[in-house]
Amino acid sequence: MSTPGGFVLPTSDGAVCLGAEDGAERWRSKGGEDLRIDSAGDYTMIRHSHTARLFQQRQAVRILLSADGRTLWQGEFKSSIRKSAPVASGRMFAFLDPQETLRAVRLTG
Repeated sequence: MSTPGGFVLPTSDGAVCLGAEDGAERWRSKGGEDLRIDSAGDYTMIRHSHTARLFQQRQAVRILLSADGRTLWQGEFKSSIRKSAPVASGRMFAFLDPQETLRAVRLTG
């Protein structure tokens, strides 16, 4: 996934961001099963599934600042996020949750 000045790639243990100019590692983020990465503006959204309780799949979502990998928002849902692309404008980030509710998050930090 392309981000400003770099690329975020899935690995066996999470996501890694490499700089576009020199390929140097900028940051690394732990993930889980079924890792998905999306980018919108200056932000990267990482989604992965995990088992919260016996037979209960959960979807963890984190929104990171693409430049340094800092987590700006995180949440958890009972089922997987729809495969819609997130959008960003300024400090606002929006995506559809599993029930197809539009979630708009004002990012701080």
